[in-house]
Amino acid sequence: MLIYIVSYITRNIKQPEVNEHQTKITILIFLLQNKKEVIQVTNLKLDTPLLAEKYDELSNIQFDNGSILIEKLGIKEGDRVLDIGCGTGRLVRYVSNVVGSNGKVVGIDPLPLRIDIARQKIKGENISFEVGVSEDLGLFEGSSFDLIYLNAVFHWVVNKEATLTEIYRVLKPGGRIGINTQARESPGCLKLTTDSVLSRQPYAKAVVSSEDPMIKHAVTSPELKRLLEVSGFRNISLELRKTKRYYQNSGEIIDLVTSSSFGNYLIHVPVHLQEQAAFEIATELEKARNEKGIEFISNNVFAFAQK
Repeated sequence: MLIYIVSYITRNIKQPEVNEHQTKITILIFLLQNKKEVIQVTNLKLDTPLLAEKYDELSNIQFDNGSILIEKLGIKEGDRVLDIGCGTGRLVRYVSNVVGSNGKVVGIDPLPLRIDIARQKIKGENISFEVGVSEDLGLFEGSSFDLIYLNAVFHWVVNKEATLTEIYRVLKPGGRIGINTQARESPGCLKLTTDSVLSRQPYAKAVVSSEDPMIKHAVTSPELKRLLEVSGFRNISLELRKTKRYYQNSGEIIDLVTSSSFGNYLIHVPVHLQEQAAFEIATELEKARNEKGIEFISNNVFAFAQK
């Protein structure tokens, strides 16, 4: 299916409590060729060069949380590390400096456009990037890695059992896994705002909230712990963390979530309502503005375990 991207659409929100320069909202809008179809499964084919570049530019929140994940994993010089769902490779570059020339970092991602950016921008003899999926790590032999992490990825994984089985296989004995993912039991401000808007008409009668691809495959902290247990992992620990950031305009938030979801944000909304929904969500996000900018809160669970 062809996707037409209308990027950087500027709108004015008529709200007297904000200044004129704050009311301009930039929204990344997706218009599908088939105007009647609603996509109800996560679609990797919606990614585009523009989205991949935008993600590389805007993914500071993922990078910051990833840096915390790496620190808590205890990666050290000489380690062999696998980044599953590496995106454009920003965290791989960070980890490569930790493991040094005697270590190795491999990044895999199912989105070829993001792997292309990673290969173009990030060079190093201890770095490599491959197109691949978490459910099939056949590129690697068993007991290949000291540490494996999934940063802002696990909530997208459909077959979590297969993923964890593969990770267990390619980890060395005593090797560790680290996961940073959405905490389904504690939704952040974007999810709460999106649900609030879509509970109104004309969306309420047209949208199935359970089909939201942003949370459809997310798990709660207890569910994540159980998945790790049944996959054979031990020494499991979990920590819920709140992240607060500030953005200068709500359009930047919409661009971030659209590029982070490789075009899947709002795909469960009928196509003819997507632009209107995005605009109303951006309008609501503006209401969280204070002197620092628009407050954006997300809640993530950090999980660690050992083979």
